[in-house]
Amino acid sequence: HYDLGEELGMLDFEQSAIFSGARFSTLRGDLARLERSLSNFMIDIALENDYTEISPPNIVKSGAMKGSGQLPKFSEDAFQTKDGYWLIPTAEVSLVNMVSGQILKEEQ
Repeated sequence: HYDLGEELGMLDFEQSAIFSGARFSTLRGDLARLERSLSNFMIDIALENDYTEISPPNIVKSGAMKGSGQLPKFSEDAFQTKDGYWLIPTAEVSLVNMVSGQILKEEQ
């Protein structure tokens, strides 16, 4: 895939390594479209099986990072804004905090 993707102009490892580091690539054209289509397909499958799609905030307060176990353990690996907010590493941080302090009833 490495040679073919670059030859077709759909995969760029060299330029991506400059701004992101080794092992990253940029997808272009039909390959980028294929990746998006596969993501949408899997979301559609999940929704057909009673999952709820959620698009949580990507920036949270310190308490949300602590509540999901990210701080203080991963503070050196996390990104903090100048005004004290944190970029979430995964949606887990926001999702955990959506139910923080609540007692949830089992759905049947």
